[in-house]
Amino acid sequence: MTRALLELYADLRTAGIEMHVVEGELRLTPAPEPDSALCRRVEELKGELTALLGTSDAESQRPHTERESVRRTVNSGTLIGWITLKDDEELWFITSKFKRQSYLNIRKFVRSPRGEFGPTKKGITVNTDLIPEIMALVRQAEMEIQQ
Repeated sequence: MTRALLELYADLRTAGIEMHVVEGELRLTPAPEPDSALCRRVEELKGELTALLGTSDAESQRPHTERESVRRTVNSGTLIGWITLKDDEELWFITSKFKRQSYLNIRKFVRSPRGEFGPTKKGITVNTDLIPEIMALVRQAEMEIQQ
């Protein structure tokens, strides 16, 4: 993950813009002004953003039936994207609401012998208000690693 991508993500969150991948396409809600600097930065980093949210070109061509069935059952949340860890393991990013609070759930999912993905106990759920602080720490960790 590049520093530019982390900064863009933080700027989008600060502007109140959420990112979603729908049928392999990156969508921003609400959409930024077309001529804005933020919109230009999104276009420059669109491929990286899509990959970060878990839908590279190869992934978007893969059937999503197992994810679609789980979408409705994971805390009534929305599957934002995933990162493939191994053939049978993925890290899923899910947003949900509970008692008027928004949450981000980052959880490891594994494929069962029947071929369906299911959640494990390995993961974390945080209030979305913490995302800017988490992103700042991720940026700091990235700088430490690069030194």
